Amino acid sequence: MYYHPQKKILISKSFKTASSSFFSFLKDNCCGEKGLVVNKHITLKNLLKKYKLNSQDVTKIVQVRNPWGYIVSAYYWAKSNKECPSNYTFEDFVFKSNQFYILKQLEFWDLNYIDKVIRFEHLKEDIKQFCLDYNFSYINISHQKKGSYKKHYREVHTQETAQYVANIFHKQIKAFNYEY
Repeated sequence: MYYHPQKKILISKSFKTASSSFFSFLKDNCCGEKGLVVNKHITLKNLLKKYKLNSQDVTKIVQVRNPWGYIVSAYYWAKSNKECPSNYTFEDFVFKSNQFYILKQLEFWDLNYIDKVIRFEHLKEDIKQFCLDYNFSYINISHQKKGSYKKHYREVHTQETAQYVANIFHKQIKAFNYEY
């Protein structure tokens, strides 16, 4: 999470959205501005409670990603980090329980708490805009982690998994203008 009390910015770190890269950028470029960076996944709702902030007094920002791409990235992450059984197929990961609970992202992408987004698909452009909006210097962001898969999410999803994601994340898909 990132909190800047003078600039009234609160940023939640969501899963599989290049958040480690963004938070490294914040630490390197924005902390000298009296901001607080904590490299942990905490929802905006919980951050507001933790720091006793009024929701209307801060701009709440979260990183988002096409939900179908998020699920595919989460699958490969969970497999490489032993957060799901090694023999799980992608469908198993989506439909069976495992340590990487994919629905937790709904808490991070809770539309009741989001004022602005940083989109995974437009990371550099959105961070440049963030820097312009809040008068930070922009230095090119570098990705901290490299993707462990090369396939496009449409090559991984089945009709059933794609529909499941569409059903679960329908509000976020509409709000963030994502398409399959």
